Amino acid sequence: MNKQSLLDNILKKEGITFTRVYASTQERACDTAELATGRTDYIRLKGLKEMDFGSYEAHQEYLNPPLHREDGSGYRDYFVAYGGESNVQVYERMAKTIREVLEQSSDEDQLLFVSHGAINL
Repeated sequence: MNKQSLLDNILKKEGITFTRVYASTQERACDTAELATGRTDYIRLKGLKEMDFGSYEAHQEYLNPPLHREDGSGYRDYFVAYGGESNVQVYERMAKTIREVLEQSSDEDQLLFVSHGAINL
């Protein structure tokens, strides 16, 4: 049993349900949303996508610079010079997306947001 199926079983056992499920437009995030919840009616949002690595996108991770783990700031603005995003840009994009969803939701809504990779939230 994989981790997502295990999570689906735990959620069902505990009676945890979600009014709506939101996922990044990335296939792996959509797969995780489906496997973790057993649902296919999730809403895909571009604002939940992982960090844009610019010209480093889809290359081997060993090419990435070292992470700044000491202060939790990840790659900082390294990828901006290569057409990608900074940590701050990723945070602002994702926070804006989540805020917009929350503004359209009621206090009773149970929401799940699914993303993958470098999200820095």
